[in-house]
Amino acid sequence: MGVVASGTLQKMVIDGASFVLVPEAEYEDLIDVAHARAVIALGEESFPADVAKEMMEGSPIRAIRKYRGLTMASLAEKAGLSQPAIADIESGRRKGRPATMKTIAEALDVAVDDII
Repeated sequence: MGVVASGTLQKMVIDGASFVLVPEAEYEDLIDVAHARAVIALGEESFPADVAKEMMEGSPIRAIRKYRGLTMASLAEKAGLSQPAIADIESGRRKGRPATMKTIAEALDVAVDDII
């Protein structure tokens, strides 16, 4: 068995087969990148981990709005809604009707499923 270290990678040959050892965190990053590329190839959008976390734990509309660099007022204008309506839906004070959610999704350039 031969081992060659190169930075954080280790190359080794076991029984004639070549293997590369990488730290687990780097391996997970490689898997995340591959997954994101596959999602993008399907024509879907991939969000950074911090945005995805905020989408799951908080308000998906707020997370995507901020990721897109929009203010509540600018999202409201794009969606043809009032800023207080956006604020109420983002905060959970009220639920948006299906047509309203569709309008917001279109303004954010995402699928409705991404914001509900």
